[in-house]
Amino acid sequence: MEREPTYLAVIAATSIFASLPLYSEPRHVELYVNALTVLAAGAAFWASLRVLERQKLILYELLRAPWFYISTGLGLWLVAETLWLAYILLVGEPLELSAADIAWVLGYILVFAGLYKGVKPLSSSLKSTLGHRMKLALGPPLLLGALLVAAALAEIPEAIAEEGLLVVIVDTSYVLLDMVLLTLSLEAVAFFWRGKFARGPALFSLGLALLAVGDLPYFAVGGYCPGSLLDLLYAVSYMVMATGIYVYSRRPPVI
Repeated sequence: MEREPTYLAVIAATSIFASLPLYSEPRHVELYVNALTVLAAGAAFWASLRVLERQKLILYELLRAPWFYISTGLGLWLVAETLWLAYILLVGEPLELSAADIAWVLGYILVFAGLYKGVKPLSSSLKSTLGHRMKLALGPPLLLGALLVAAALAEIPEAIAEEGLLVVIVDTSYVLLDMVLLTLSLEAVAFFWRGKFARGPALFSLGLALLAVGDLPYFAVGGYCPGSLLDLLYAVSYMVMATGIYVYSRRPPVI
């Protein structure tokens, strides 16, 4: 049975990361994980271009293609991850607020625009038949929202005192944006549920969910923890997204 190369990459990366602390300094682990994240983000961007190329052949105009916006957003995330790695290499640690944050936020906006442009017309036209599925799609984002509220109640005062109000707002906004994207992507899963197209959107949604889980500690503990096992979630989330997008690119694009 054919295996997706990215699955093997996830397993290999996880195994290597687990063994690195035994033989490497935390600095080396941090560089490895962030370099791996850049490569994984690049894989997601490359896979999205495959979908865009096929969608362009159907719609003829790039601006009409939802994946033009999604691909551009993923490209900006790749830029952000590259800038983050550059800060670690050149400065020694990333800045609390930097150009990487601008690229991430712009990427979120464009990925949202693409998902909304592709998913909403379909889900709205079939709302009566997919109503129960759409309600189920709200479950994971609501769960993450509950975790965010719990973390907020416990950690906001201390986080503001240590990191400042602006940093807390930025860290919180990432989790909120993650949940918005996750909700839209799960609507696509609900639309394709039990069909041959469902696997790709489901993996993409899982990747976004892992991204949100990776962002939660930034808010809950009040900042970046170099070399943490949680950092690996970012690389894995991009790998899972890349796998989902690649699987979807092998099907005739619908959204």
